[in-house]
Amino acid sequence: MQSRYNVGYLRVSTANQVENGEGLEIQRDKIEAYCKDKNLELNRFYEDKGISGAIKERPGLLRLLKDCEDGLIDNVIVYKQDRLSRELTVSLWLETQFKKHDIEINSVVDPEYNLDDPLQKAFKRIADVFAELEKDVITARLKDGRINNAKNGERGSGPIPFGYVKVGKKLEIKPTEAKNVVRIFRWLVKGHKYTTIVRKLNKLRATTKRGKQFQIQSLKYVLRNKMYYGETSFGNFHVQGTHPPIVSKRLFLKAQKKIGVAF
Repeated sequence: MQSRYNVGYLRVSTANQVENGEGLEIQRDKIEAYCKDKNLELNRFYEDKGISGAIKERPGLLRLLKDCEDGLIDNVIVYKQDRLSRELTVSLWLETQFKKHDIEINSVVDPEYNLDDPLQKAFKRIADVFAELEKDVITARLKDGRINNAKNGERGSGPIPFGYVKVGKKLEIKPTEAKNVVRIFRWLVKGHKYTTIVRKLNKLRATTKRGKQFQIQSLKYVLRNKMYYGETSFGNFHVQGTHPPIVSKRLFLKAQKKIGVAF
């Protein structure tokens, strides 16, 4: 008979939690201590770093579900139930999947519910509802904060654009990258095609923020980003940013006229 494992699942939902170590290591330590106290052999961990609650965007959870289907898992241990999901519908679906494969879910801090007992099952549903409510409140606060940042001329959200570096809470120009930003705009305005610009950048060994070679899609992202001439935005808010521009608005607007014909 194939062995079935006791596994831990870890998740933090924002990059900030990953960087500050507020989630993964704490969860790992707590799960290991729980298993030691319960005399459970912990075989492996599945984890998702800085990822939202959507199942399709969580490779760690997808691998866990696949191993559950293959009959490899006996118990799944989480620090808190909401690490699996804060959305009620997703939580119920996961609960059904685990039950179908005769898999127990154990939480380090949450009470253990006997889902065969109607009253305890109802309490579990209530806990799931409040977890979803907490997620919605956090999302609303983040949105309000990003709108407020945009109103104050600060970056609303999203990754740090190529050409900039974050110093404290401010964006400053990164000269080596900014030089290539200017080249991209000027080359396009001069009539160079996307493929030509990509070839020129690769010849210069220029790379994106992720250290990869430029492609047409990454060029378009640069060329359409209004932050390069000094504007910042979030949703419908568009204001002059506090960050330094890399290109002039005139050059930016000239480039926009070329976009769509530079194949």
